[in-house]
Amino acid sequence: MWDAHGKTLGQPLHRLLGGYRDRVPTYGSDGLWVSLSPAELAASAQRHVADGFDAVKLRIGKEPTAEAEARRLKAEARARKAAARKAARTRKAHGR
Repeated sequence: MWDAHGKTLGQPLHRLLGGYRDRVPTYGSDGLWVSLSPAELAASAQRHVADGFDAVKLRIGKEPTAEAEARRLKAEARARKAAARKAARTRKAHGR
């Protein structure tokens, strides 16, 4: 019924139900590679936030050992703190 009503009015269903969004959340991921040092990772994350991104995507899961992956996650935490406390993060785990 709602779909038919929306088609009659030429409006999408989300608008009929009160939904509205003038911005779409985005994240920056270019330049946040597993090969970067923690300092380079932090600088890259800072650039994404300065460019207006609300979040950054850091790559994880490529380290050969659990200890190395733990160091990587600590570097990620430092990068997030350096970028901005408000910046969210997403992670992409690489398969082996």
